[in-house]
Amino acid sequence: MSNNIIYTYVVDHGISAPRVGLNTEVNGGKLLVVAFADLSEKVEEMESLLNKLESETTCDQTRYSIEDYLN
Repeated sequence: MSNNIIYTYVVDHGISAPRVGLNTEVNGGKLLVVAFADLSEKVEEMESLLNKLESETTCDQTRYSIEDYLN
């Protein structure tokens, strides 16, 4: 595991998006990944889906696996 500190943040550039590339620096760090969507929203949707599946499944192993993943 790397000792690097990696975190995610979302920036709304409005209707104009800056160019990004392999050597782009952001706040003194090197850009590693770009997503042209708000992935935090997608993560919330997936967590909601997993919570629903966890509460509705009759399979204990599935429930335990989802619980472990979410916690």
